[in-house]
Amino acid sequence: MNKKFVLFVNTTDSFSDCWEPFFKLFETYWPDYNGEIFLNTEHKTFQYGNLNITSVCNRKLNWSDCVVAGLKSINSKYILYLQEDYFLKDYVKSDLLNEYFEIMKHNDFDCLHLTDQHSNGPFENSKFEHIVKISKKASNRISCQAAIWKRDVLLKYLISGESGWHFETYGTKRSHYINHELYSLRKSFIKLNTFEIIPYIFTGIVKGKWIPEVVDLFNRNNIEVNYADRGFYVNPPKQNLVKRLVMKIKRLPRYIYNQYLICIIRISNLFK
Repeated sequence: MNKKFVLFVNTTDSFSDCWEPFFKLFETYWPDYNGEIFLNTEHKTFQYGNLNITSVCNRKLNWSDCVVAGLKSINSKYILYLQEDYFLKDYVKSDLLNEYFEIMKHNDFDCLHLTDQHSNGPFENSKFEHIVKISKKASNRISCQAAIWKRDVLLKYLISGESGWHFETYGTKRSHYINHELYSLRKSFIKLNTFEIIPYIFTGIVKGKWIPEVVDLFNRNNIEVNYADRGFYVNPPKQNLVKRLVMKIKRLPRYIYNQYLICIIRISNLFK
């Protein structure tokens, strides 16, 4: 069993245009990383330079089933979770990262969030400087942003058929009833664009389109991308209440959506 963490980069084949930019930036801004990297794909494989990348190929699955299959193929107690559009924009502070991982490992944390882009608390103080415990009733307790997880703990929050959004939303609700020790670096210590241990763009692609922020980063690192293939994401106009409610219903996990439809049918039958 690996006593270090391994890198788990979750992706899909339809995002394979992100892989070369991701790993070029990774090689540039994390040059001292010499561990294993697992790229969780569907059918495609990928290699870059001298990086130790294993493409974990799963057949075409939904988001959560693909993550489960990828995690089960890894023989490591700890994984650092990233996604393919988390493009590094500055040097990773490896010494600090390793220091906090050692604290996590020796004190049996189940998860350690490494950014300020997750829960808004409440938090509880710990005996460790710059580390807080995420309260059991905290919002956004489960997140897809950069974190070191015990592999087996992360697997417990993944339910078949869910999307990444479902995982964060309903995984957080599930976490309120499960006794796991989830921690985070203190938000007064780690701040987006001010001081980051793993400095990266928080989601380079939104709804299948590039966010404009990637252009300057790619230009500075001589990365050529045909932006026309995806286009750029523009914030859509705010929808009316009915459309927002319909969208919320459509985003429900299938196992909840089916129950919702059954209830609607039963209620409608009462008025026949």
